[in-house]
Amino acid sequence: MDKLIPEFIFQHYHNLEVNGSFEAVFLSIEILGLPLLVEKLVAENCKQTAINEILNKIFTPLVEIIENYRGEIIDFQDNQLLIIFPKDCIKVSSVISAALEIRNKIDDQRTFKTKFGSYYLDEIQAITFGLVSWEYFPELKFFYYLRSDAINYGRKLLSLAARREILIDPMYIELISTSGDQFQFIEKRESIMSIYYDSAPPRGNDDKLPPADLIVSTISEENKINQRYEHNEFKTYSNPAVNLAVWLNNPQLLGDDITRIVKYADHYKAELSYFRFFEQGVRLNLMFKINPENFQYDYPVKFLEDLKFINMNFKAGIALSYIIQYRVHCNGHQVRTNYGQCCRLTENFLDLSYPELDCHHHILTGQNYYLKIEKNYQLIELEPQVISDFARPIQLYGLIL
Repeated sequence: MDKLIPEFIFQHYHNLEVNGSFEAVFLSIEILGLPLLVEKLVAENCKQTAINEILNKIFTPLVEIIENYRGEIIDFQDNQLLIIFPKDCIKVSSVISAALEIRNKIDDQRTFKTKFGSYYLDEIQAITFGLVSWEYFPELKFFYYLRSDAINYGRKLLSLAARREILIDPMYIELISTSGDQFQFIEKRESIMSIYYDSAPPRGNDDKLPPADLIVSTISEENKINQRYEHNEFKTYSNPAVNLAVWLNNPQLLGDDITRIVKYADHYKAELSYFRFFEQGVRLNLMFKINPENFQYDYPVKFLEDLKFINMNFKAGIALSYIIQYRVHCNGHQVRTNYGQCCRLTENFLDLSYPELDCHHHILTGQNYYLKIEKNYQLIELEPQVISDFARPIQLYGLIL
């Protein structure tokens, strides 16, 4: 790609805003069957111009849909696209509508015909939520980074460099400091990708950007955290949340159905943290932030009852977790991570997030919170798992439907 910096970051840079961040909606798309098609074309000695023409026929309609919904493609590698929508100027339901339009467009040409044969194309889509930040330091380099806890295919994350394939461990996140030597802050379950530029992007009308060098590093030794933050002011904040994972067994969901589900989530003050299309249906995660004084513990159940009311065929699992807020005051960066997103579900449904943890929760907190939901739902007690000297055992309840 000629330009990796999203335009809405580039405009901030033109306006002399040398750093900042905003929430964004990520749409990742993987076109299945495309590598086989390209491999066959190359094997048949098809000219590069002919291959490009075929790829343009596949991707141009998708790009037009993305642009219509004000999205920006920041990665196009092999058979994968990564698109960003600024959350402050786009509704989540609009991103979902864009995803549905893309699916319909691919439906129109699932069997792609060439003179070398016919090829079946399919796609996997995921909608997730994260943070986009950028920074410029004259003594260092310009870079921006993206953070999301769900854009992954197994252990492979979508690379932000069009010419590379980067394998990183999604068990960790990375935070780059403003000091001369970079340091990392590491927490389990998340990942950060950083892009460095050899020089600052040019100001003015010139859209040409310098070549990007993608630097992704992970460190597994958690005991290095204190060493690297020894001379920096470091604070943590925590808020409990109820996480609800729902599997909708409705392969033929319509855009109106999706919009209705999103509105239900908004009505019950839930944050849609993960949304993904599968061949058999849709998987979504909802996060209900807990205010200990007035949290409505029946909100998750009411949401499920609304799904039943509109004849949605679903299965679900629920867990108690914590949103941990970290702030490093030396440069103002803030990172959010979720703990405890795992619970045991019924045998014919998948475990939420991390099956190897079975029925255990990882919770970091100094207070006791209880999740008690009844109304003919089966309650099970989950054994707490202490992950910090600052944590104390907490009694949790999981919900099996």
